[in-house]
Amino acid sequence: MLRLKADGMSEMEKKCVLTLDEMSITPSMELHLGTGRLFGNTTLPGHKGQATHALVFMLAGATTRWKQVVAYHYSGNSTDGAV
Repeated sequence: MLRLKADGMSEMEKKCVLTLDEMSITPSMELHLGTGRLFGNTTLPGHKGQATHALVFMLAGATTRWKQVVAYHYSGNSTDGAV
């Protein structure tokens, strides 16, 4: 999606910054019946336990108004910034 968006932009419009935002979520464990996988644990490398926060990484335009989510992870109460 990012490539499609960028193909129609000028070089100036492509200038961007990486941002991240976090929000608190209600901890729970859910079973996906189709795959049999259990969801609700942290997905951030180097972290274990039940997820209590969602962390989203986005690119945002520096000269024009646009945003694109590029990654997200579920984390616990604290996050190691080095990770």
